[in-house]
Amino acid sequence: GAPTATTFLLLSGKSAQDQQLLASAAGELSLAEEGRGELAVSLALDASGDAGYDAAAYMGALQARRFGRWMRWSPRMASTHDLVIQNFTKLPVGVVCATYMQFK
Repeated sequence: GAPTATTFLLLSGKSAQDQQLLASAAGELSLAEEGRGELAVSLALDASGDAGYDAAAYMGALQARRFGRWMRWSPRMASTHDLVIQNFTKLPVGVVCATYMQFK
């Protein structure tokens, strides 16, 4: 069969409490439309490596009190909308999902 793809997903929160909230939900996240692939979830602020996203810089510049305090980022995924809808009940209100490339 065809090799399975891994989708890298970085979860970051503004405060230690936000990070703890995301950590509790991380193991339950899913990507149903990509059932043939894997989901690799990271909570580290500097986990983007060579992908180009700097979670610490984003959180450092963030001034919002509610929206954007929780970020889900991936360099490439099928659909940010699908990811949010499929995991709606697992994450707090105001979560932001972003990617460099969508392919759905």
